[in-house]
Amino acid sequence: MRCSNLIPCTGFQFSMLGEGGTGNKCSNYTAFLFAPSLTEKDWISMVSKKTKGRQKIAIKKIENKDDRFATFSKRRTGLYKKASNLVSQCDADIGIVLSSPAGKPFSFFHPTIDVVIARFQNPDMQLSEINRLVAAYARNKVNYLNSRLEEFDTREDAATVQTRFYDQMSKTRQSDWWESIEQLNACEMIMFEAWLDNAMFNLNNHLNQLEIGASSSSPNYF
Repeated sequence: MRCSNLIPCTGFQFSMLGEGGTGNKCSNYTAFLFAPSLTEKDWISMVSKKTKGRQKIAIKKIENKDDRFATFSKRRTGLYKKASNLVSQCDADIGIVLSSPAGKPFSFFHPTIDVVIARFQNPDMQLSEINRLVAAYARNKVNYLNSRLEEFDTREDAATVQTRFYDQMSKTRQSDWWESIEQLNACEMIMFEAWLDNAMFNLNNHLNQLEIGASSSSPNYF
């Protein structure tokens, strides 16, 4: 933020010197904050207070049963994704076996469980022709699924952004609707146009359903 963007207001005054430049650093500026309940000592203490920074989360058992199941499902999916990345990027043979809090077994092997066990028992083992074909097929399938997963993630992110924008537009309709349009940028205008098209489609579809319902319920005298 540049110094020119600072708006003085009534309250305690303080000054800060810093290196010249833009961004959060200013050459010399004075800011005024409205904080009548704070003394100078309290304000200096608050300004000079340092955050604890990034803290480590203790690794311990989750006591809540529902949270434990949800965490297991999330971590298991993440573990499978990491394993798939190892297969795609490093051409690795990998095997994962785990059991859920409810005792249900899960596993992930690539290319096959037999190949992974044989490789573990004998790291210098050479795969047979059949196993090499199976491994090549499995790796190609993993690469395809990973690409599809990335595509779905991209679509999901785009859909999430679009949904949030539509929700915001729905809320904006209730107050100062037309005034808010002037504040939209080019990208938001495109999304707003798409929202209007979608709303018009839904209105026409609903109108057609009402007309069909009215015609089917009207008496026929012929």
